[in-house]
Amino acid sequence: MPSRVGRAVARSVGAVVAVVVAGVFACSGDGGTEPVTLDLGRSTLTVAPGPYVAGQSYIATFTARDNNGDPFDDAIAVVFDLVGGTSDGVFSAASSGGRGVYEASFRTTVAGTPSQLTASINGAALSGALPTVTVVPGAVSLATSTIALGAATLAVGASTTVMVTVRDALGNVRTGGGDAVAFTKNVAGSDGTFSATTDNSNGTYTATFTATVQGTPLQISATVGGQALTSPSATMTVTAPAPSLAQSTVTVAPASIASGSATTVTLTTRSAVGVPLTTTGLTVVFTKGPGTSDGNLSSVTDNGNGTYAATFTGTTAGTARTISATIGGAPLTSVAPTITVTPGPASANSTLTVGAATLNVGNATTLTLSARDAAGNTLTSGGAAVVFTKGSGTSDGTISAVTDNNNGTYTATFTATTIGTARTISATVGGVAITTALPTITVQQGSVSLSQSLVTVGSSALVAGEQTTLTLVARDAGGNPLPSGGLTVVFAKGSGSSDGTIGAVTDNNNGTYTATFTATTAGTARSIGATIGGAPVTSAAPSITVTAATAST
Repeated sequence: MPSRVGRAVARSVGAVVAVVVAGVFACSGDGGTEPVTLDLGRSTLTVAPGPYVAGQSYIATFTARDNNGDPFDDAIAVVFDLVGGTSDGVFSAASSGGRGVYEASFRTTVAGTPSQLTASINGAALSGALPTVTVVPGAVSLATSTIALGAATLAVGASTTVMVTVRDALGNVRTGGGDAVAFTKNVAGSDGTFSATTDNSNGTYTATFTATVQGTPLQISATVGGQALTSPSATMTVTAPAPSLAQSTVTVAPASIASGSATTVTLTTRSAVGVPLTTTGLTVVFTKGPGTSDGNLSSVTDNGNGTYAATFTGTTAGTARTISATIGGAPLTSVAPTITVTPGPASANSTLTVGAATLNVGNATTLTLSARDAAGNTLTSGGAAVVFTKGSGTSDGTISAVTDNNNGTYTATFTATTIGTARTISATVGGVAITTALPTITVQQGSVSLSQSLVTVGSSALVAGEQTTLTLVARDAGGNPLPSGGLTVVFAKGSGSSDGTIGAVTDNNNGTYTATFTATTAGTARSIGATIGGAPVTSAAPSITVTAATAST
């Protein structure tokens, strides 16, 4: 069989010719002497006792004997080898010390399964029982022991296996285990934590590295027996993980604002295990969910630390509205916070209504101010300083004190007094005039009033036989003269002894009614009244005094 690298051959010397005959070597001389033969059955192959540690040297010996059991001194070619297993070594050239003894030094190189020590004699391999050589690893080598990573790049929160393979100086793995191995790191930008080390009892030692901080590359190595490896360290780079849609969260502070006020909406990006990230450059959009509260979201600001913010300015008061976000177009699945918009302070945007836009003199209607904030939200509580005012127009009336109804409305009573053109009605809120559309009230002629209508006489003193005019001015409850006729008016004489006759009543169709009083009988002052539709006028009645005429010649 071919010899391994480093095998040496002891070559035959002298005039002896060696031949192989059925495993026995025979030599013959020049005469008829008895032949001496090499007897392999009597020859021996030995090796220095183990253990055989990689990197150390041992002696292999072949002792050649003849068929008489004596040393076989004739020169033979001896080559040593290891076969049948993975243990290996390098043999020197075999040398003879005489007396049939051939030796070679072999240095173990490869630790492994048992191999058999064999030799070839003049090219013929030995057979039968052979010595066994099992090479075991040598002492720990800090230079050849190696470290490896399951992954050279990790996102924050992710984990990988780090492994040290302990080797001897020739690179053989120390498969027995039992070495004291600890993992080390130089803290750079990237960082993480190691789990406890596991001895796998096969020359390897493992731990779990969990990434915690992203940054520049981190060098990972190990110590064996307290001594640092001198072989190259492994490089680990921790990167920011992709934000988790389930772990990233949105917050709103404050969660309740008045319309017109602002609050801050913040997205905090987190990894799948909930660790806050410092990732920048993400495409973040805040979104509004169910709820009737509303407002305007500003553009998003990347804070450069893994958080993103926007300003929400409330516009519409209503029920709580959820606020969430999308990252790269994908919506968050974490619990969304809510924001509630309440009405702001009462403003010039408040509205004013009147119960009736047209009133008869003496009648009344209700003025109502519905308080609204600057965005038009209706207030539901009181407390505003409201004053109703009268604007342009000649219709007039009185306005009562204002009642705060404590529900966002304020009321007062307008009582019509003077007919005229449409009069605008306005109000101030906190001293500021409202700017919404203003209603008007038109005061028109009311029905005739018995207390306001007035009877007059042209002259209160008459001589018997003289005449005067009685006049009724029909007025409404506000004292306004009625502009038209149509009433049933009867003048009547009241108490007093003066007397006379009252002529037919004339309707002047302008709210006045007249009749002629002709004095007949002198006496005390006689009151003059009237009825309208059969009902007596109740205003102060005038009187007429009749005196006797001068005697006639």
